[in-house]
Amino acid sequence: MFPISGDVIADSFETVCRGASMDAVICIGGCDKNMPGAMLGMARLDIPGIFVYGGTIKPGHLDGKDLTVVSVFEAVGQFGAGTIDKNNLLKSKRMPARIWFLRWNVHR
Repeated sequence: MFPISGDVIADSFETVCRGASMDAVICIGGCDKNMPGAMLGMARLDIPGIFVYGGTIKPGHLDGKDLTVVSVFEAVGQFGAGTIDKNNLLKSKRMPARIWFLRWNVHR
């Protein structure tokens, strides 16, 4: 059975492409939900399409430690709990991905 979230992604993909009267589509996916959703949406459209895997996020490095996307969640949680200060949290800008909620929650 196809997960509901993947089906919603496929429906959304198809709706946008048909609504814009696209003649072809290129999709860059990278997670377990948007990849099958985009591929299913492309199959439903019956137009030329290319799917490109976006790849994995390589870890960053800070103070001799590998930093992954999970490190961002941990750092935000530690900041919320008061175990690290704002300066240590902002060091995480050197993490592999600049996550929007880091800026949103800290720079307000």
